[in-house]
Amino acid sequence: IPDEIKAALEPIKDNEEAVRAYGVHLGTEMCRKILAHGIKTLHLYTLNMEKSALAILM
Repeated sequence: IPDEIKAALEPIKDNEEAVRAYGVHLGTEMCRKILAHGIKTLHLYTLNMEKSALAILM
């Protein structure tokens, strides 16, 4: 895990909703960057967290 992600998670590690929101934000930004570089499709593994995956796609 990159240090900047560890640093962002440290102050919110005990707040499940904040961690989820950060994960959705991070996933959304990653997907935007991937698509901006010409990749046409994405595949998200939900790992039983389909609500977070759907939030990323919205």
